[in-house]
Amino acid sequence: MPTSLKIVAGALSLGCLAQVAVDGGVCSASSPPHPTALPSVYYVPARSLPHDRGFAVVGSVPQLRHAGSHEAALNEHLRSVVEQAIRQAERSVRPTSGRFAGGGEFGIMPVRSLIFANSVLFSALLPAVESRPHGTSAPYWLSVTMEASSPRSTVGISGVITAAGFGLLAKSLRSRLEKNRCVTQWASSRALASATAPKATSFRQFALLPAGLAVGFPASPSSPMYECASFYVIPYSELAGAMSPAGKALAKAAAVGRASG
Repeated sequence: MPTSLKIVAGALSLGCLAQVAVDGGVCSASSPPHPTALPSVYYVPARSLPHDRGFAVVGSVPQLRHAGSHEAALNEHLRSVVEQAIRQAERSVRPTSGRFAGGGEFGIMPVRSLIFANSVLFSALLPAVESRPHGTSAPYWLSVTMEASSPRSTVGISGVITAAGFGLLAKSLRSRLEKNRCVTQWASSRALASATAPKATSFRQFALLPAGLAVGFPASPSSPMYECASFYVIPYSELAGAMSPAGKALAKAAAVGRASG
């Protein structure tokens, strides 16, 4: 597998976690209220958990200002999502014994174009990387989508795409991945079919952006295709037959009023 990837269609380079771009593009069933006052996005350092001695954490966590009465709860939930990822990364990459015991690193580097926030919705697809003590790195994605009215709960992909609609989403993503040189060079057709199987876990890393549904691939750092980490923004019009009424309402909210920062 290559150790450095060209950034194509949102590919995530091991050489520079922060350089992420969209290639060739701009990157309840009732309608939500019209967003009015907009929050702003800022960043705080990602920190090691108290017990994580020797396990390094780098990067930053997005937070919101002027997000209304639920601001504190929204920000707390954002931090908790990252803390959970740190715990999982530590268990995954940190040996309990042997030459490299006690090492490892977790990095998270938010990219503003993959974060959407207004007074109704917060949604982000966050590049992350797990680095093992012996030097192997696995880039992947974290994501979080929350409605401002329910700041302590996360909207999962099953709240956006219907069970029957995962087939259409899988087809849309696979058609893009088949044009990704890294994927075509290193992934077998069986591996690609498995990674894009029409089920929620294949698409759990996502964000609702004005231009469409951003999907992070692969969904897990344990995927054999982790070095082909990339994202694709699929227009909502392409997924109209796959989205639930609630998902369509959230997509509509994402098209109105974006936060600053």
